[in-house]
Amino acid sequence: MHPPLLKYPLFLLIGLSLLLLSFMGFESESADDTEVFGRPITVRVREDAYPNYFIKNDRWQGIDVEIIRLLMEHAGLEYEFVSMPFARSLKAMEAGGVDMMPNLIKNEERSNYMDWLGPVRRYGNALIVQQANNTEQINNYNDLIAAAKRHGLKIGYTIGTSFSPDLDIRMQDASFRDSFLFVTDDATTARMLQAGRIFGFFLDEFEARNLMSKQAPAEGMNLTGLAIHPFRVPGSLTGNYIGISKHLPTETRHRLEQSMDALKQSGALEALHKKWLPF
Repeated sequence: MHPPLLKYPLFLLIGLSLLLLSFMGFESESADDTEVFGRPITVRVREDAYPNYFIKNDRWQGIDVEIIRLLMEHAGLEYEFVSMPFARSLKAMEAGGVDMMPNLIKNEERSNYMDWLGPVRRYGNALIVQQANNTEQINNYNDLIAAAKRHGLKIGYTIGTSFSPDLDIRMQDASFRDSFLFVTDDATTARMLQAGRIFGFFLDEFEARNLMSKQAPAEGMNLTGLAIHPFRVPGSLTGNYIGISKHLPTETRHRLEQSMDALKQSGALEALHKKWLPF
């Protein structure tokens, strides 16, 4: 029969308690990241952003959804998709409420609170216009603004988006910004263009070509009657990245980086990209 615990010296009880706590801490660090982090990794998506992410047959689909699934499976991490407006999701990333965002342009401001995986693909950001204006001679921003003014219109710009580091800098100039009309989301911007309320707007070329293809779903963003102008946002060929929150544990971020490298080296990322090419 063991003696009552109170008969042991106090220093021995304290030592045993500290030893037990040290073992508990070790087990916590060596457990999988879901236990350490306390919840699955949250990945921001939208229901109507074909071909990047959308819902079909009650299931998340799209090229970026498939990339995330491959990435998480290789890294051995649990995750969940959450739908959230773009501008709000950036604030959530900064605060640690969202952990990952696919399909982003890397810039200095976002790099304050995000690390980056990628690029996962490289396409320029195109100018989308009405078909009747697709022959307008536009080679730079001055040409673009002049063309919009000739039509008595502004250029649509979705709030919170970034199309190139150079354009981000230009947007800090109030006189330059005055040529743009800021809209809540791409789908609304497209409808405004179709209605003749703006001259054009910028959209990733890969996304635009998919939306104009026969495979595009009838619901969601619609580019009927619109065209991809030859003008591309200067400096936008830096690529599309997956942003990961710096609030994530360092080990988790390292595992994601290693998994992205493995997907590139194996050819899995390139194969997935080709699967979604509509052209």
